[in-house]
Amino acid sequence: MAKFSQSKQEISQMFLHIVGDEKFIDFAIEQFEEEANGQNKFVILSEHESFQPQFIRNLNLIHHCRLGSEEYNELLKEATSFKAIFIHYLDEPKIRFINDCPTFVNLVWMFWGQDAQKLYVDHAYLPRTRRLVKKMYGWNEYLWPYTNWIRRLYLPFTTRGKVMAKIKFCAPVIREELDLVNRKFSLKYKYIDFNYGSIESNFKGNENQRLTGNNILIGNSSTSASNHKDAFELLKSVDLKDKKIIVPLSYGNETYRDLIVKAGQSMFSNSFIPITDFVPLSEYNDILGTCKYVIMNHLRQQALGNIQISLWRGAMVFMNDFSILYKSLKNQGYVVFSIQKDLIRHLQKNENLTEDNIDNNRQLLLQNYGKRAIQAKTKAIIDFFNNQSISNG
Repeated sequence: MAKFSQSKQEISQMFLHIVGDEKFIDFAIEQFEEEANGQNKFVILSEHESFQPQFIRNLNLIHHCRLGSEEYNELLKEATSFKAIFIHYLDEPKIRFINDCPTFVNLVWMFWGQDAQKLYVDHAYLPRTRRLVKKMYGWNEYLWPYTNWIRRLYLPFTTRGKVMAKIKFCAPVIREELDLVNRKFSLKYKYIDFNYGSIESNFKGNENQRLTGNNILIGNSSTSASNHKDAFELLKSVDLKDKKIIVPLSYGNETYRDLIVKAGQSMFSNSFIPITDFVPLSEYNDILGTCKYVIMNHLRQQALGNIQISLWRGAMVFMNDFSILYKSLKNQGYVVFSIQKDLIRHLQKNENLTEDNIDNNRQLLLQNYGKRAIQAKTKAIIDFFNNQSISNG
């Protein structure tokens, strides 16, 4: 990893990516470099000179730039020379960068969901999780859904709101989420179609893997939006037989993780298997492969990567009726199921997804998230901005 340093002549032919130390960034590096080799600059902004990434593998392509440093000021001066600046997740360092950035630049928000969902998704928690949230965070968080409209009214006057107004383009996880963002925040973002990683990159040559077990997966992380306790309650009446309940909790809130582990062990004893330590992708895929039933009890968009892998393997995926992602997948033709209407019935009968349904889901996954589709989307972005003049419109 190197400090930021580049001539204006070279920068005029490049795309700037402001990234964080996240595992998804390697997918972005590989995709953009494949379509625009040597034309991308990947920069991590941090408060400290000694910052060292922990999760990104392609460190030879990552440049470190300390906020407020001489290199940072140089980067701001040269910002208008980039054809586009991609903001991969809108956290505080990136908010500062955009705020300091000239107005006349093509800013693209690579929107992950959690960087704004709390402001526009009023109801993210089901009853038992809401009580747990109150226990953890107090009344302020508990009453958030009823006061969020005030935050949205005040948002345009905050630094975050002013930064959001400077952005012209947005690449959400699903198209429907951009429509929600534009409506809730009175914005006019233009849609950019992009996804991190492909089906092939998720499986690394093991695309023909099928299910190897009969277990149940609940959630994707140690976050209260997974509504774990409400999902646990649904399973109390089910005879699990030989099924294990596997719950990924390796990243997120540690206090919440400990409470969920305690609740799961109390309710399901030895049938409860929490994953509390980070595991490599190949090992994680093997764990998912043992799960015939996947329960994603989110009310907001989350866990698409886990859902994709599970559908590819042939699992029955159950989602909350109110999830925007559930509605999106159903509208696209994926065979996914309702937690409210279908879960208990299918579990009690120990049913499997049919071969026709598995094939349907695989064809749709390849069509939307296969390597060819992902690279076509990335190429379209490169071509668009290569032909796009920088304007304030």
